[in-house]
Amino acid sequence: MRNTQPSFASHTHHHMNLSKLRKEELDFEIKEAKKCLESFPYALDNIISLPFGRFSNRVLDFLKK
Repeated sequence: MRNTQPSFASHTHHHMNLSKLRKEELDFEIKEAKKCLESFPYALDNIISLPFGRFSNRVLDFLKK
């Protein structure tokens, strides 16, 4: 049997539709979720699951930074 570790990734802070947020709100959702994950030893801080599967080119560009 393989020894596997649990992993955690971001799903934003308040599970909001990111494509509808202003830049400041988007920044908060991403950064706050990342801060919350920092306490987990197996957090994947470079992966995000987008709420509702919705996004826009603006959101993708923001996440690439």
